[in-house]
Amino acid sequence: MLLCLVLFPVLVMSSIVIVFKKLWQRAWPAIKSSTRANTKFDPAVLEQRRKFLKVILSSALLPAGGCSLYGSYIGRTKLKIDEHNLGFSSLPAEMDGFSIVQISDIHAGVFMDGWELQPYLEIVNTLQPDIIVITGDIISWGTHYTKPVVQALSMLRAKQGVFAITGNHDFYGDLDELCSRLEAANIKVLRNRWEKIDAANGSASLYLIGVDDIWATRYFHQKKISIPEIISDIPEKNFKLLLSHNPNIFEEAAGYGIPLTLSGHTHAGQIILPFPENHGYSFARLIYKRDYGLYRKGDSMLYINRGLGVIGPPLRINCPREITKIVLKRS
Repeated sequence: MLLCLVLFPVLVMSSIVIVFKKLWQRAWPAIKSSTRANTKFDPAVLEQRRKFLKVILSSALLPAGGCSLYGSYIGRTKLKIDEHNLGFSSLPAEMDGFSIVQISDIHAGVFMDGWELQPYLEIVNTLQPDIIVITGDIISWGTHYTKPVVQALSMLRAKQGVFAITGNHDFYGDLDELCSRLEAANIKVLRNRWEKIDAANGSASLYLIGVDDIWATRYFHQKKISIPEIISDIPEKNFKLLLSHNPNIFEEAAGYGIPLTLSGHTHAGQIILPFPENHGYSFARLIYKRDYGLYRKGDSMLYINRGLGVIGPPLRINCPREITKIVLKRS
């Protein structure tokens, strides 16, 4: 994700250079012939060249600058609540209508502190879900914002609890402090373990599984995540819901028959182009096969949340912050 955002200025400048080069190739023959017909030091010719260069540079730089200003001051503040009814044949009838609200990639830091986060959390509470899940990257790095963000998150309320997993950025601070503060705020942190969640009448259950970030686990030489090991003591025919910050785990999860995986991490690149119509191309697609939204493989589904915060350039263009509400349906 960070690589995508770091590359953004390079890609913009490359596009500007390409546009300038093509326009210059078309205009140069006319300028060259005009120069031959006039004296080399003719002030009128020199002024004409200067005007031409101003027009070319303005036509290339103004749109890029305008997009950056919009993304930083308007696009970054937009929010969208995405609601999905997802049907599964393996869902117990008693769990039909079970609701989940997902938030992800808060990235508490200079661009998302406690007071800025609070209004979004108030919206989450108004949705009155059965559970709330936070799919990683609660902080950007360090420990300065750990206490304020957990204090803000402590306001979250759900009928059957609030759950969180770690993202790669959470490893860049004091992970133990973050997890202990979350637990003290009644937010259960699922680190390569599961929680059983019963239906209202107690006659059926689903199993909520949470894993650490797969990239950070490798980078910081943590124990390798083993889905078979984690789910080995879950009764085979019970409905399983996996929380994984990185969506790249989806292929493996689907292979082990996990019906639904919820992820974040990609931010959809924070920039989504307005084409193709049904799923605009995002900068995250440069790295990730699945960049945002809903995906299916056989009987399994993956949903990737665009996130609440930002990383890298503090902007969002055609990529609003997201709160996701998912209602499980038996189909």
